[in-house]
Amino acid sequence: MRNTSFDELKESYKEQIAALTEGGVHIIMIETIFDTLNAKAGIVAYEEYFEESGREKLPLFVIFNIF
Repeated sequence: MRNTSFDELKESYKEQIAALTEGGVHIIMIETIFDTLNAKAGIVAYEEYFEESGREKLPLFVIFNIF
C-alpha cells in the first residue's frame, strides 16, 4: 500500500529532475525494484519537465526488476 499519491510522487520526481538538470547531469535514470507505477510517475515527470522547461531532453534510463 502506498502512503503517497501518484501526483505527489510525480511532482517529487519533477523537482528532482529539475535540480539534477540545473546541476549539470548528462543522464536521467529512474530505478525501481518492483513498483511499475513508481517508474511511470518518474517517466511522466521527465516528459512534463522537459516539455514545460523547454530544455533539450537528456537520455533517460529506466531500470527495474521483475520477479
